[in-house]
Amino acid sequence: MVFDEFFRDTFRRLVKIVMQQGGCFEDAEDAAAQAALEVWQRWDELRDPVAYACRAAITNFHKARQRDEQRLRCTVAAQRLDPAAQHDQAPDDIHKGDRVVQLLSGLPQAQGEAMAYAVDGFRPAEVAGKVGKTSAAVRANLRHARRTLAARMSDSPDWDIRNRSKSRDGRWADDQRR
Repeated sequence: MVFDEFFRDTFRRLVKIVMQQGGCFEDAEDAAAQAALEVWQRWDELRDPVAYACRAAITNFHKARQRDEQRLRCTVAAQRLDPAAQHDQAPDDIHKGDRVVQLLSGLPQAQGEAMAYAVDGFRPAEVAGKVGKTSAAVRANLRHARRTLAARMSDSPDWDIRNRSKSRDGRWADDQRR
């Protein structure tokens, strides 16, 4: 078997295996591609390249997830420790910022990181460059994060958004009663 045949026959299976471990499609592709590169680099010394690739893809996925979680912890800690960032804010804004950090820290690592950058005004392509992922992966993480946050906020008494709707003039329905 030559490497080209191995890659053609194995890559999709590697992506599927990583997705079964809990990865999204983009993360699974990244882990599988890294595993394929490792197999290519060690091709002559491997007895069973398929088994090696499967183990490598799963390992790569879990290492990437751990790195993402560490980045988010560092990002959240840096936001808490940066007094200059909070100095110019009004007390209500600081309280809202703490609530946002709390919500983001409850998300899976990649989603929280992508959402934190988005809250700071970065576009998905810019976020992708900063975190070393594809734009598609960042957009997927943002989509999943928005869904998760919407569900959590609708269940929370602090965020009463369930019964709010906009009228034709663009105002919130409960604002019209005031």
